[in-house]
Formats: sequence, structure tokens, C-alpha cells
Amino acid sequence: MKTAISVPDSTFERVEIAAKQLGVSRSEFFARAAERWLDTLDDDGTTAAIDAAIADLPADHAFTDAAAAALASDDRG
Repeated sequence: MKTAISVPDSTFERVEIAAKQLGVSRSEFFARAAERWLDTLDDDGTTAAIDAAIADLPADHAFTDAAAAALASDDRG
């Protein structure tokens, strides 16, 4: 897919330098950067979904107490 984007001159210059140092084209640099950013967004969304699911669960002190005790015994051991 071919596309055109506009970036500030300073960003373009930094990309030029980084792409040359990495031995990749500008297109590959931007594609990798976009993939990395999208992966980060996916990870953030996953974390938020897990946090929301956990927040909806009732508190289970028996489980957390048992987990804490197990961790404490592992630390001694």
C-alpha cells in the first residue's frame, strides 16, 4: 500500500538519520514505527480490559490471603 503523510521537518530529519543508521528505507522505518505503536495500543487496551474485569469481581479475601501466605513461604525457602 502506498500512502503520503505530512510530518514536521524536524521529524523528517530525525527519521532520515535513524533510517540510515538502521540501514532501512524511510518507508520501512515508518511501517515498523506504526506497527510498534499499534502493538502498544493493543497492549494498553488489553491491560485496561483485564483491569476492568478484575475490578468487577467481588473481593475474595480467602484467595488473596492464601496467595500472600504462599508467596511468604516461598520467600523463606
